[in-house]
Amino acid sequence: MRSLSLHVYARELKKHMKTEEMEIMQAYADGVNAYVAQATILPLEFWLTGTSFEPWKVEHSFMLAKLMEFHLSTSQVMKAIKTYIAEEAGTEFLKEMMQVSPEYHFLDTIMTVLNEEDMKANGLLRKKPHSTEFTKKNLRNGTRPHINLIPARTMSDSWAILGKYTKSGKPLLANDPHLTHKLPGAWYHQILKFPNETVVGAGLSGVPPVIIGRNTHVAWGITASGIENIDMYWLDINEKNKTYYYNNTWVPFTVRKETIKVKNGEKVEIECYSTHHGPAIMKTPLEASSLYM
Repeated sequence: MRSLSLHVYARELKKHMKTEEMEIMQAYADGVNAYVAQATILPLEFWLTGTSFEPWKVEHSFMLAKLMEFHLSTSQVMKAIKTYIAEEAGTEFLKEMMQVSPEYHFLDTIMTVLNEEDMKANGLLRKKPHSTEFTKKNLRNGTRPHINLIPARTMSDSWAILGKYTKSGKPLLANDPHLTHKLPGAWYHQILKFPNETVVGAGLSGVPPVIIGRNTHVAWGITASGIENIDMYWLDINEKNKTYYYNNTWVPFTVRKETIKVKNGEKVEIECYSTHHGPAIMKTPLEASSLYM
């Protein structure tokens, strides 16, 4: 994780924030520190690791946001897999197996949303959606989910029902952002009270507003979609000289030293490398793909 340089880019992002945005982020950081200052006991993970609480800074919030972006991306793994398949079996085979079209060259999935008329026209339903349950007996025989070679991962589900189909006459919204379990968890219950409004829902660590929730008027939710959001470059490197080959010459890496604290042990110092493209990851995503699959 240190090699990704998330903390470096978090500090850089801080420089480009507007004044009013920084005031909100700083107020959040001050609130976290004020709560910890009056807390009688810290969470379990501090006891397990034998560490103390470091004052929360604005860049810590940015780091968590960057980490969430990275966690929700499959590009770093899929690009390595697709490149390997293309080299071994050709691009046409890749397009056939991975459902990749030219205009979405590295898009992991192409989603098609079917409305009620589409589903009836394709024979997917025997009855109208609002008058039946979506169970196997109501689906056309032979209906199967789309299958491709995307590594198994967590995503989200969202759906809404019009008020004319509900007993109350009001619409219903369901949002299920099922991320993987972590310590600390990604989500936490949150209540924001204003003079004329109260907002209730779920927030992300480090992010001030309610991400998924409701006020007295509306409810809202979010979900993630697989998009191309990471650029990767394969470089020839010379580990001994700490250089990489670019533009017909050997260019020195930008080297940064990082110190990792070890419980009941000595601190470990490592070197992290960067290029003009961005951080350099010496172990390829293809080799590390077992972590995602």
